[in-house]
Amino acid sequence: MSVLPNAQHFTPSQLPTGIDSAQSYTSVCINTAIYLPWLASQCLKYGVVLKRGIVKQITEAAQLHSSGHAADLVVNCTGLGVRDLGGVEDKSVIPARGQIVVVRNEPGEMMAVSGCDDGPDECTYIMQRAAGTSIQSHSHH
Repeated sequence: MSVLPNAQHFTPSQLPTGIDSAQSYTSVCINTAIYLPWLASQCLKYGVVLKRGIVKQITEAAQLHSSGHAADLVVNCTGLGVRDLGGVEDKSVIPARGQIVVVRNEPGEMMAVSGCDDGPDECTYIMQRAAGTSIQSHSHH
């Protein structure tokens, strides 16, 4: 199984003038405001204990296990916090500045364009969502 099902890389002859590269693949758009509460409820249903805590070092996270013993596995989902989390300190993760708008339309496909006229570090994307809406964004990295 491919990480990106139906992945296709287009050749320059397949692209319109001004487009340097393009790819197409099957993906999903997850609405985290809906998905995360559902996921938490499923975890609770199967006996998972959810616990909040503050850690300054990644190794401290294992000590938060509800059993009082060290956890066998720690999943790092710190997002931008990974830049300052001790033991990780991944400075390659940088915040992206942009504008996101939810609009009432069904574009029929999800797409992204990077390196637009505003500069090589610009990105614009459109993501289909449920209930006849889509997310449209323009970001600067």
